[in-house]
Amino acid sequence: MGGYGSERIYGHRELTRVLSLTPKRVAQLRRLDLLQRGGGYTFRDLLALKAASALLDAGAGVRQIRDALTALRRQTPDLENPLSEVRFIVEDGRVLAQSERVRFDPRTGQTVLALDAGDLTKDAAATLVTGLVRPLHPPAAQAEAWFQRASEWDADPGRWEDAIDAYRRVVALDPT
Repeated sequence: MGGYGSERIYGHRELTRVLSLTPKRVAQLRRLDLLQRGGGYTFRDLLALKAASALLDAGAGVRQIRDALTALRRQTPDLENPLSEVRFIVEDGRVLAQSERVRFDPRTGQTVLALDAGDLTKDAAATLVTGLVRPLHPPAAQAEAWFQRASEWDADPGRWEDAIDAYRRVVALDPT
């Protein structure tokens, strides 16, 4: 895999022990052309193998990883070892590359927006459970608005029924 200068070289047996690779994972990494029989591996190679293993653990398939690496090498030919030079993540079943603050699909080069919908998802789930929708204005502000309407309608005998309904809303919204 990598060049052999004065770097420490790891053998296959040592590599599988250090990375705790199962036979299945070794076979997957071989299909990615990251492991060769009898080859020596540098520390950078270990980082790449660990990154590939983490992608597989996160649910990416061998074909997805291979396609992402091929596309990234095509787009950026000066990359020697994309798995140790670029951060890859699995998001919504896709393998994405992340560079600084930008996520992109290595197959298309298209930027992927990272929108945090965590709170929105939680709020929506709570709304579905309770059947309630959060009001646009707090109840105290709504009570004040209804009280002003009721006061205006109270002065007109033709709108007394509306005024009574408005006062009932005030008490329902803010009983204090």
